[in-house]
Formats: sequence, C-alpha cells, structure tokens
Amino acid sequence: TFDVDYVGYNGRGKGSLNTRYAKPDGSADGAPEIVRTNMPSNIDIAVAKLDYTAPLGKGKFETGLKSSYVTSNNTMVYETFQDVWTIDNSRSNQFKYLENVNAGYLNYSGSLSKKIKIQLGLRAEHTHSIGNSITLNTKKDRNYINLFPSVFLTNQLDTNNVLNFSYSRRIDRPNYQLLNPFEFYLDPYTFQKGNPNLKPQYTNSFQLTHIFKNIINTSFGYSLTKDLISDELPQQIASENKTFVSAYNLDQQNAFNLTLSAPIRIQKWWNIQVNATGIYNHTKSIYLDAPLSLKQYSWNGYANSQFTLKKGWSAEISGYYNSKALYGLYQTKAMYALNAGVQKSLFNKKATIRVNVNDIFWTNRFRGHALYEDINFRVKSEWPSRQVRVSLAYNFGNQNVKGARQRNTGSDDLKNRAGGNN
Repeated sequence: TFDVDYVGYNGRGKGSLNTRYAKPDGSADGAPEIVRTNMPSNIDIAVAKLDYTAPLGKGKFETGLKSSYVTSNNTMVYETFQDVWTIDNSRSNQFKYLENVNAGYLNYSGSLSKKIKIQLGLRAEHTHSIGNSITLNTKKDRNYINLFPSVFLTNQLDTNNVLNFSYSRRIDRPNYQLLNPFEFYLDPYTFQKGNPNLKPQYTNSFQLTHIFKNIINTSFGYSLTKDLISDELPQQIASENKTFVSAYNLDQQNAFNLTLSAPIRIQKWWNIQVNATGIYNHTKSIYLDAPLSLKQYSWNGYANSQFTLKKGWSAEISGYYNSKALYGLYQTKAMYALNAGVQKSLFNKKATIRVNVNDIFWTNRFRGHALYEDINFRVKSEWPSRQVRVSLAYNFGNQNVKGARQRNTGSDDLKNRAGGNN
C-alpha cells in the first residue's frame, strides 16, 4: 500500500486585554493598560508512506518507509494603545519551524509453538528540525537518529488463561505550539510562552497482562520516561512581579500501573463494564536550580452500564473518577463526570434516534496547585463539557455492500501534534 497525505492548518488567533487600576475609594489610579494581539498561524504537513506485507514461513513479514515534512509559520503582532495603536516590537515576533522525519521499519509476527506467538519489530528514524525565531535572531537546529525496538509475546497457558508480555520504546515529540516562544498574556501579571529548546521525550514501556476466559483482564505495567515534557511549569520574574507558565523537559519519570477490567452481568437486559487502575509516579529532575522529587499515588475508575429495553429502546449510563494526582508541578484535585443517553430504533432498525447528556452535573473541571521554592501558583479551568446532543441516523440502500477500506493515514500523529492552537 502507498499513501500520500497533505494537511493544512490556517489559524487567525486574536486577543485583547484592557486593564484599569483603581484606588480603595474607587477613583482611577493611573492610566489604563490596553493591548491587543494578532496571531496568524499556518501549519503545512506533507507525508508519504509505503508499506509491504508478505507471508514468511508460518508467519508474516512487514516493512515500510515513511517521510514527513512539516513547516509552521507563526507571527505575533503585539500592540498597545495610547491615543493610537502602536506596535510593541519588544513583544512582537515571527517564529518559523521546519521538521523532516524519515523512517523505516521491519516487523515479523509468527508462532514459536502451538501455544506461543511472537511479534518482533524495529523502527529507525532520522529527524532534522530547525526552529527559527526571526525577530529574536535565534535558531535551534537539531539532527539525530533513533532506534525503536518492540517485542510482543502471547502464551496460551490453557483453555481459560492467556499471558501477554510486551516491550516497546517510543518517542513523543512536543506539539508545534509548545515550541513557539511567543508570550500570550492572561493578565498583566500572568502569561504563557513556548520553549524553542524543548526536546522530545523517550519512553521504555513494559506490560504483563493476564486474560481469564477472554473476559477478565489484569495487567501490570512499568514505564521509564526520559526528558519528560511538562507543558505548564510555572516560573516567576521577581523584578517585574510576573508569573508565567512554559513547557520544559524534566529529567525522568518512573511510572507503575495496575489495571483490572471486567464485565458484570446483572440481568439479561443489564450489563456493566468496569475498569479500575492504580498508578504510582515518581518524577525526578533539577528545576530552578534545585532538586525536584515528586511522588504520587493515584487511581482512576470507569464504569459503563447498558440497558436493553423492550420495543427497540436502549439506555446507557457511564461515568469516570480520577483521584488527585500529579501533573508536572501541580497537585491536582479529583475530577469526575456522569453521562447518560437513550436511543430508539425505528423503521425495522433502519433508523436510530439518540439523546445524550454529557457531564450531567458539570463536574469535569481542572483544579491544580503548584507549591515549589518561591512559587505558590493556583490554576483552575472550566469548559463547556455539559452538553446535550440529539442525533438521527437512517441507513438506506443495500445493507450488505462492503464498506470502504479503513486505514490510518501517515499524517494522523502529526495532526495530533498540531493540537487545538491553530
């Protein structure tokens, strides 16, 4: 198979900030600060990939090549108002980013015996990236090669028990906007900015999974991440009484997790699927010239309850709970949400009408507190997560026609890195 993809993003971000100061008696205290920003952003992604598969002995051999070329052009025009709008060149900037990744892989899957199956893989990547802050006249040029092995083993112990083991090494590159050194002001004393020196993070992951009767899954995992990307680390500029958040690489993170997944059948018409995970994270680094050691136990759970009712009716209730946890330097509070939905089949199951309510009690929100050295920083975020959706689907024509080939394009991972900031 051969695929060529092109994706283009065209963003037109704008912002404004109008700050007025008052004395205790309510009268004006000095001139107001009025600023506005114009932030056009363009990201172009071009990807070509070639994949080849052939039988080999009692197994299957796969190989392929992939090349991606990404360019990002971002401009920040920062203006202040005093009788007329004036461009502030000290805060305005243009940032260009270019990234070319060329990769090849080999993969073999087969059987060692009647009970043991194996899959071995190796991917090699060459990356060349250039981040150029034109206004600041700074350039970051990186050129490196990486190898990413993977191993998967499946052992059918008996008719009821299966044991799986996996190991893989992967790379996670930062989102493009995290590399952008622009300053985005939340208020006169707080702003966000990107970090052009941000490096990719590398993770070695091990997973052991036991499956009982193809129903109950229990897994234990361990991962070691080097150059961990933490995208909202706070710092202070004491001389200006300002605080900003930016992305930085922390030295390493050790993570352990234990997961249990199982279905529960209450009645013939009522089924529940539950998942529960316990997590331990330990992050170590040097941050703000001081040793950093963060340890946290946390857990999360998810449950989905499905009801099959009479006359084509069905219903669903689902919810999740995340305990307090560590997010970079932030100690976060628990997050949780409850969802519900109902649907009805119509016209001999050719049509379906659905009504869903997400986050019924509007509890899905972020609360965090960073307390480190001279930093005492609190963050809270809310978004319109409580939504009601009504949909109607109708299937017409020959229901036996074979669907189109489902495929993952070569640009999927790159589109994810474009994020929502474009």
